[in-house]
Amino acid sequence: MGPQKNNKKSTGRRVLGGVGKGVGGVFSVIGRVFAIAFLILVITGCICAMVVSVYVIKFMQTDVNIDLHSLDLNNTTILYADDAETGELYELYRLHGVENRIWVELSDIPQMVQDVVIAGEDKRFEEHQGVDWIRTVYAFLNEMFGLSEDRQGGSTLTQQLIKNVTDDSASTFERKIREIFRALNLEKQYTKDDILEAYLNTVNFGYGAYGVQAAANLYFGKDVSELTVPEAASIIASTKNPAWLNPITDPEANKERRDWIIGEYCDLVGLSDEERDAYIATPVETQRTQMQTESSEIQDYFIDTVIEEVIADLQETYGYERSYASSLIFSGGYRIYTTVNSEIQDTLEYYFENVSNLPPIHNEEYPQGACVVTDPYGRILGIVGGTGPKTNARSLNRATMSRRQPGSSIKPLTVYSNGILNNVITWSTMIDDHPFEENEDGTGWPVNFNGQYLGNITVAEAIQRSTNTVAVRLADRLNPLNLVNFLNDNFDFGLVTSGYNNDVALAPVALGAMTVGVYPIDMVGAYQMFGNGGAYTEPYSYTRVLDNEGNVILEKNITPTRILDPETAAVMNKLLQSVTDPTTYGTASSVRWGEQVVGGKTGTTSNDYDHWFIGYSPYYVCGLWIGYDESATINYSGYSYPPLVLWRNIMRDIHEDLPVKGFEDEGTAVAMSYCTETGGLATANCPSSQIGYYKPSFIPSTCTKHLSGSEMTEEDDEDEDGEEYEEIVVIP
Repeated sequence: MGPQKNNKKSTGRRVLGGVGKGVGGVFSVIGRVFAIAFLILVITGCICAMVVSVYVIKFMQTDVNIDLHSLDLNNTTILYADDAETGELYELYRLHGVENRIWVELSDIPQMVQDVVIAGEDKRFEEHQGVDWIRTVYAFLNEMFGLSEDRQGGSTLTQQLIKNVTDDSASTFERKIREIFRALNLEKQYTKDDILEAYLNTVNFGYGAYGVQAAANLYFGKDVSELTVPEAASIIASTKNPAWLNPITDPEANKERRDWIIGEYCDLVGLSDEERDAYIATPVETQRTQMQTESSEIQDYFIDTVIEEVIADLQETYGYERSYASSLIFSGGYRIYTTVNSEIQDTLEYYFENVSNLPPIHNEEYPQGACVVTDPYGRILGIVGGTGPKTNARSLNRATMSRRQPGSSIKPLTVYSNGILNNVITWSTMIDDHPFEENEDGTGWPVNFNGQYLGNITVAEAIQRSTNTVAVRLADRLNPLNLVNFLNDNFDFGLVTSGYNNDVALAPVALGAMTVGVYPIDMVGAYQMFGNGGAYTEPYSYTRVLDNEGNVILEKNITPTRILDPETAAVMNKLLQSVTDPTTYGTASSVRWGEQVVGGKTGTTSNDYDHWFIGYSPYYVCGLWIGYDESATINYSGYSYPPLVLWRNIMRDIHEDLPVKGFEDEGTAVAMSYCTETGGLATANCPSSQIGYYKPSFIPSTCTKHLSGSEMTEEDDEDEDGEEYEEIVVIP
């Protein structure tokens, strides 16, 4: 029996031991699971921390400096101009805020109103440093888990102010991080009073009322100093949703939030429950008065141009968002020194505002138009961006906002200037005037506008006649990519260089058939180099901008950039003068008046959709475009090409009191006689010759066809040493 007993005990111990080991193993596995889970959490936390750190570093480095002092809307922005006759500075225009804003100093806002806004929007305003971390975390958790119906969000007054003045309100994590760092930075630069004053004067209270003074006027017909506690709470209640929580749109919803704000206010300043209930029981009587916004005046196109240019430069220089830059112009008390010549601006408006002053056409509705006048170095003196009366402020300005195909007016900027610049052509180089491509049906491309082909013609005749075939042959030789880069790199034309439809082709660079077209102001800017010796300055409408404390915040760099060497510019100038010379019968031979010399080039696109003339005198560069916003044919009679008539009228008027003047580059190009048959320098034996203008560094060889007084035969085409005479180049 003994052995059996011992066996049983032994078996029991083995069972108990196995159970113990099993329990221990379970706990060991659980421990490992917890350890792994803990490590995963740690690693995940580290990754999240690194991601957040990257965002933090990014937004610390790209923060925007916000100038609260420039938000004082009593400081009207003033534009100045120089008097054309005396040169003295005068006030041109005043820019006012387009919203209903009436700035009031914090000292004129009752303490009660200040306390009401703090109670309703940011109770720990006086304690935090721009961000209320308790509310921020709570708001995040409440958003995730719905902890309560707390009516306060996570943003402080400082954060709300930043959102108001920058219009940076996207519902993204990046925006919230950006706002936090901006708030922390803002509180380092300004006092609580500065921030509270700016907030109370910029916040939207609905119905176009921005600022507590405008809201008090609008809703209660009172000055802010006369508001009661319920009225102040009613106004502040609308900030949560200005369109719907204001006391006019939804008085019940406004009262619900108003009552809550009153309770928070009484708690903040230590008032009794009885006083709180008395305020809540007091009704508010709205008295919607006429909003005190200034009427939106219709500025002329030049003022529009200045505004848009300053906004763009503020964005580029300081990284401002467009809405913030715009608010600074209309309310920052800036002093903007413009370039306008009011007499020239008035002349342009005279012609374009009244259709009866424009050249006649046979369409039922007159086309739109645009015109820009600058001095020879890019200073905008006048600009219009449409025909007929201007009916809206900052409306579409076709001179700066509409891209159109320039047609043949692009030729001087591409094939001719580059051909002369690179010594590929001269004034008298012969080029074949026949279609560049022949089709099987006998047709060819391109087609000249008159349907005629003259065989070998000189460069001068080609540009005078605006011959398409010659321009295409030159573009092929010069390489379209080089010509596109020339326009983009030097004048920022923004031509398309990639994709299926791009401008790196013969038609765009030789005939102006661009994919998206060009802006009229860019064409005028580029043409300045032909009359000033080869320099370029991007057209500009102001010289400098000062803030309300007299500090220069923007200043134009008007140092010209050399594009063409003086010799090339001089030859191009002479070529473009020949286009307007009545004796050449060029396409613009009717634009001259009196004795004043001018140069320029016409441009017309397929089906007469777009009509251009870009021209210049020693005083001004003037370019204009006529066409419909939605392309349609312009019908006109005979040789009364509308742009030429209009250009001559405008330029004649603005030159009225100016003495006749020549170009400063006279003499830079060498005048020489050339043979009209070969293009070589003429000999005494050439039957016909004309005067051409050449770069002193690149003069064609002498005509070899008429050396001996009679045309040479093939046998004679060798000198006594058996060497051939140099043949005049003809571009095939």
